[in-house]
Amino acid sequence: MAFVEEARNERPPMQRFSLLLLEAGEKYIEDFSVFCYLPTRSEEESMERKLKGRLKVCTNSLLFDPEDMSAPIMKFPFRSVSRVEAWYGDLTSKIAQGDVLAVATSQVVELREYDEIAPYNFRKVGGRQGEALYRFGLNFVNIAAALPIVAKMHGACSKPCSERDYTIAETIRMKHQNTKFDPTWLEDLLERTQFEAIGDRVTPLVTNPGRIVVTSARLYLQPLNNVDAHPVRKWRLEAIARIVPRRFMLREVGCELFFRDHSSLYFAFQDAFARNEFCNMLCKLPRVALEERNTKNVTYQWEHRQISNFDYLMYLNSMADRSFNDLTQGKTGYW
Repeated sequence: MAFVEEARNERPPMQRFSLLLLEAGEKYIEDFSVFCYLPTRSEEESMERKLKGRLKVCTNSLLFDPEDMSAPIMKFPFRSVSRVEAWYGDLTSKIAQGDVLAVATSQVVELREYDEIAPYNFRKVGGRQGEALYRFGLNFVNIAAALPIVAKMHGACSKPCSERDYTIAETIRMKHQNTKFDPTWLEDLLERTQFEAIGDRVTPLVTNPGRIVVTSARLYLQPLNNVDAHPVRKWRLEAIARIVPRRFMLREVGCELFFRDHSSLYFAFQDAFARNEFCNMLCKLPRVALEERNTKNVTYQWEHRQISNFDYLMYLNSMADRSFNDLTQGKTGYW
């Protein structure tokens, strides 16, 4: 791994949720701390069986990730959800009044029960009524903060593709606009910000948006969501060995950084201007000492058996805009 300084050096809590649990192209927008009240015959039973966890709002579904590892992660696809609304109950209800989100659905997808990797369990719920009502009691926010974003994502799924994509893109843009880099995560108070931009971290099968910040000493990545166990990732500038501009999704917006321990980091920016500014800024910083490599020298090393066939093929793949991080342009090898 690259030299990564974990924020606060705390041991990350165990979590089952992963972006790989989402559908292709689905984005993770927001999450809330909740108590889940399962649909049962009586309210007393619901109170006894309530589960504490996180309700994750995604563009195609809601996911409830309980803290109890024996309980499965429950996924509520928006195409199976008939309504999302605030639930108030009656005056005799024991469930917290006011800040309760109700989700009426006909299907629940259960996954990672007992934290085991197994086939998903698609379960029809509701019996003769055709749907079941799941209630989520919000812990630290009120219903006015949670309901609009859930209702917006639910409504977007029923729109034509163009309108749906616009709604999702606008939601993510507004979240980026309202999320700023937290300067308290800087490792040294003497660091000065040299570059800041919105971008995605690209890993195999997953792209996750965030804010990319370059200071005079380090590179920081603050994810837009909390899917990462660490709120901020940090890399020393001295660890960067190579900077390679890339094409991502056939656009000149990618950049891959190679570190001296042979690991890499792939970013995709919003446009070519931001990508080029990022690359140029890194090259100008005094702490960044890049390795001098060109095709002629690498070929000479290969011909004289100073590097292996595999290393030579990996270099040629890299020069052809191929990367292990981007599976749409994955590396190939011929022997």
